[in-house]
Amino acid sequence: MILNIYKPIDGASEKWLERLNAMAESDKFLAGLGIRCREFKLDPIYPAVKDYSRAYYLMVSQDMWDQTQPTDEKYFVGVVEDSVNQFKYFEQDEQTRRFEIYSSSLTDFSTYIHDRTATAFKNNSIYDYVPDNFDGAPPARYLSDDVYGVFVNEIFSYILRMVLGSYFGGLDKWPVANHLLNCFETGGVPCGWIGPEFEEGGDPQKCMQVLHFGLR
Repeated sequence: MILNIYKPIDGASEKWLERLNAMAESDKFLAGLGIRCREFKLDPIYPAVKDYSRAYYLMVSQDMWDQTQPTDEKYFVGVVEDSVNQFKYFEQDEQTRRFEIYSSSLTDFSTYIHDRTATAFKNNSIYDYVPDNFDGAPPARYLSDDVYGVFVNEIFSYILRMVLGSYFGGLDKWPVANHLLNCFETGGVPCGWIGPEFEEGGDPQKCMQVLHFGLR
């Protein structure tokens, strides 16, 4: 449990660490990728991706940097990294204190998230589940071992960023990180950003993509 690893230090961190813990411990965690996905209707406000290869591209590819013309697809690793700025709201001594609390448990947290993700994949038969309207040939559209490894690492990175935001003012102050959590709470996985950068007026609700095989 996240709350066994990270302890609240103020009201904001308590509120958001509890919500993160509830998300990660819920049996809905990642269920939108497996055999139970049809139990969860994905609200149309979430732009849905229903293709592992597309989600993989949006998650980690840097190919959009090589386009001769500007592209609406943004480098999602950068979007996540920019979602929380630990230097914005606190003086240096307090920044240091909070970051030390956050960083002191990274190893235990990594172990927990990797184990929790593996359990969710097993419980939801995600490796075995073939999404509706599947018409591709593995691994082009289906989950491969390599893609699984990337997904686990990215899921860890996303949740870790939300923990950071919880300690640095709470996710109310970080709209992009906040919407990462909203996406996880659907049972899916945030997997990309299409549209203007947040700093240029992009709305997380409209721009953040969600890998989810459930009904619309």
